Amino acid sequence: MKQTIADMREIFCNQDQIKPKGEMLEIMSASFRCPEYETSLFGQFNPDYFRRELTWFLSLSDNLHDMYPDGDFPRAWANVASPKGKTNSNHAIPVLSSPKGRLSQFQHCLNQLLEDPKTRRAVMIYLEPEMHDLYKAEGMNDFKCTWGAQVFIRGGYMSYHVSMRSNDAVIGFRNDLAWHRYMHQLILDAYNAIIEHREGKTPVRLGELHWYAGTLHVYPYHRHLVRKEWA
Repeated sequence: MKQTIADMREIFCNQDQIKPKGEMLEIMSASFRCPEYETSLFGQFNPDYFRRELTWFLSLSDNLHDMYPDGDFPRAWANVASPKGKTNSNHAIPVLSSPKGRLSQFQHCLNQLLEDPKTRRAVMIYLEPEMHDLYKAEGMNDFKCTWGAQVFIRGGYMSYHVSMRSNDAVIGFRNDLAWHRYMHQLILDAYNAIIEHREGKTPVRLGELHWYAGTLHVYPYHRHLVRKEWA
């Protein structure tokens, strides 16, 4: 049976008891399911913060001053943004924007599902080939963490599969999870609205969300949250 968030939590707890203080905890090639009742690996998910972040995502802004006008960015954002607040990590830009009049990644993904519900081509690609140069442009240090997402319809369920280059297991994971749950529901609703209206077909149901991270890690300054789990 595929591992879950709880299994990742247990692995980190075991590592914390072995690794010297001050070292990062890390799981390589982490692959697991994300049950609906789980909202984080460690620490508490903050829905108010995510609503603020989601509003900024959907604005398609690439500048944090549009989310934090006073310039008081949280540490995770301040560490990657340019001195003027520019960032590469607005998740919505690569998948919901329509550059130069072309279809968005979301629309391409939806079209593939509508053309063939059993397709393996329903993907949304987040990471640009130019990222090796873009991540350091204008003083940023922002190499996107998300490779992409893939959607499958099998057995009447729509599953959603996230692929991460690198994933902070604390703040990064819980907010990334909330974003991808939003996208999972968004594409499910869009697909069902079309097949019901156009073809009178039975809607598909929300399936599992699967997660893969090349590296899933807990920074040393967050290890106290891991210790709370096994203490």
